[in-house]
Amino acid sequence: MVAFERIQREHGVTQHEFCKTLGISERTFSSWKKRPPPKPRPPAPPRPDPPPPTSVRRGRYDLAVIPPGVELTADTTDLDLFDIPLKLIATQDPGDRDQELYEAFHLDVAEDANRIAAVVEAATRHESFAQVVTDQGTPYCAHEAKAAYEARALQHAPTKEAAPTQKATLERSFGTLKPLLEPVVALTSALAALVPALRSAELAKTVGRYLIALAADAYRIGAESRIAMTGAPIDRAAVEAAAHDWTRRRLEDHGSSRLTLARIHEEYRMEGSRDDFVRALRDYPLEDIEEAERRLRAAACRCNARACDRYFVGILKNVHEEHELQRQQARQAARERQRLRASEREFEAEQQSLRADPRHAILRGLRLIGVQWLPDTDGTNRLFKEGRGMGLIDLRQGLIDLRAREGQHAGCDSAEVVWRQWMAHTPLGDDARRAIRTVWDRLLKELFEKSKRDFTSMAAHLIIKPPPLPSNPRSPP
Repeated sequence: MVAFERIQREHGVTQHEFCKTLGISERTFSSWKKRPPPKPRPPAPPRPDPPPPTSVRRGRYDLAVIPPGVELTADTTDLDLFDIPLKLIATQDPGDRDQELYEAFHLDVAEDANRIAAVVEAATRHESFAQVVTDQGTPYCAHEAKAAYEARALQHAPTKEAAPTQKATLERSFGTLKPLLEPVVALTSALAALVPALRSAELAKTVGRYLIALAADAYRIGAESRIAMTGAPIDRAAVEAAAHDWTRRRLEDHGSSRLTLARIHEEYRMEGSRDDFVRALRDYPLEDIEEAERRLRAAACRCNARACDRYFVGILKNVHEEHELQRQQARQAARERQRLRASEREFEAEQQSLRADPRHAILRGLRLIGVQWLPDTDGTNRLFKEGRGMGLIDLRQGLIDLRAREGQHAGCDSAEVVWRQWMAHTPLGDDARRAIRTVWDRLLKELFEKSKRDFTSMAAHLIIKPPPLPSNPRSPP
């Protein structure tokens, strides 16, 4: 429609000639002229980056997150054999679960701290770990169990309340083992019902340990075959070397806090047990302990405190609160930087979408220029700064991109289509539209108008009639 109006205005082509040249009906063309401009479509949101491929049976427990030999998880589950309720205490290395289902396990009629300590000791007999993750159950937090963790240089990390996902792989192993043993459990219950003498705790524990060991061996064989079939894409030697190095550094950091506390207790001749003093304060960061010692040193022998250990604890708590506030501010600043980077990526994606279709940039420029319309109460309406601003920048760039994409004439026609779409859906009044049209015409004249029209396009040759030839042409001299 816009192309016909331009050709009719510049070359006097009628509607009949235009329709005849394009091979369409004049009635159809007239119905097209009566249609209102369609509502402009918003730019499509940018496609998000595809997520990186994840390996099977990994999820958040990837080897890159939890390498082997770093974390040891421990938990207890119920198991019945020969109608005897039993407790299965098991430990697992999440980073090495493809090779070993359990690092160590124990099956007994009850659980207590001594049995848990024995399982942890068996699991760490041939390999050192940095920390042990358990729930907050009484046997796992008892003094005997904590003494066993301490003896094996394990940092105890109890999980939060009602958070079984922090030991997800170990919980999943229980969910895999119990259905596997369910037919055998049903058979032992039936045998115990037929022969009551089989209801023996010793027999149930012996059979249960044998079945669990057999299931663990089957799991290990299956895991080895799966790794062989998939080609073992993970360099296990490199991962284990990094894990051992990370474990050594974690133990050195943990040990330095303990050694620093022990040295402070000895040098300042504090009252009370040194082990209790170290055990109570070892979880504080090393930098907080060193800063508390510097403050204690400045007030030593002048604090008039009967118990320097309690005075030191007060200083340490104050230092920890100050440093924790600084750490929170640093985390807040990091989150703010992350938010700014996300905003920059969103802005860049929006700019790419506008560059992909110049019409969207033109529409946004017109909307921004429309915001600059200032209707005054005295009747002197005006366009702020004559439309100069971000809207004019977007409008100019969109018209330039449209001209480069579609050419001189087609780009001008497409721009006029966009203008009519905006006019049909803008809530501005006539005065504002005329003011914005002045800015629009100035840009069109600057970017699209030529001093002399060329007629090289196919449409011009087909539609525009050439001048008539003379009736009696004369031969050239």
